[in-house]
Amino acid sequence: MRREEAARAAAYKVPDLDLQNVSVPGSEVQVPVRIYKPRRAASGLRPLLIWHHGGAFVFGGLDQLEAHVVACEIADRADAVVVSVDYRLCNDEIKLPTPQIDARDVALWCLENAHELGIDVNHVTVGGASAGASLSGSLSLILRDLGIEISGVALIYPVAHYQGLPVSDELRELCVGHRVFPDDFKFLHNPYLLPDPSARPELYPFPGEAADLSRQPKHLMIHAEFDTLRATGEPYAQQLRDAGVVVDESIEFGTEHGYLNLVPADSEGMDRTLNKMAEFISQR
Repeated sequence: MRREEAARAAAYKVPDLDLQNVSVPGSEVQVPVRIYKPRRAASGLRPLLIWHHGGAFVFGGLDQLEAHVVACEIADRADAVVVSVDYRLCNDEIKLPTPQIDARDVALWCLENAHELGIDVNHVTVGGASAGASLSGSLSLILRDLGIEISGVALIYPVAHYQGLPVSDELRELCVGHRVFPDDFKFLHNPYLLPDPSARPELYPFPGEAADLSRQPKHLMIHAEFDTLRATGEPYAQQLRDAGVVVDESIEFGTEHGYLNLVPADSEGMDRTLNKMAEFISQR
């Protein structure tokens, strides 16, 4: 964690929640998760958000602001149970779709342990930011193929495609002066994650490459304004619509990629996004 992020984390006041670290018995490894539950009495079974942090599939974890603060805020604002997933990161030995395997195993564990978690199995949302949004898009397709219905998918500044998509001159000019990704980012980065793009296609390593995107639940998709990776997120939203999926899509103005790695007190854009997410997750 960078120094400024560590300072924000230290200053962040956790809402009145119970936090529990658990190891989920996955099909390949034990997957660490952190469970967030409001301490206040529940009026009934709570909705569930299964949350996946970003980090280009190569960094990040449960203490990352994009994981911990988002999970805290959504549990509090949506009166929900949030399970934050510490999926395996890619390195010289671990490649995609390893994170997809971990995400699938955690989702199945959550559903199998719904009573203990106090969740409504008919009110489950999967979501994530950046690479975590890509992972959540994959997970939605995996669960669809398994015949498991979920109620929603929340994708924040998502990456959806293996192949690099062109950045328009208008978007490139808009992002001048902000943290942007170079044109060759995907060309250099994605082969490191996935040497063979056709590996385990049933696990959908990049959801935007799937041949069939139909029969999925409603998606909430929020893009950062100053983000060249809108060149993958926005086309993915249209792909979903073309497949008959309902997409609630918006741009969070005044933000750049990764803005959930802040705290809401320091970012109006983050605060607005958290409220949109909470409303989406709370819908029945």
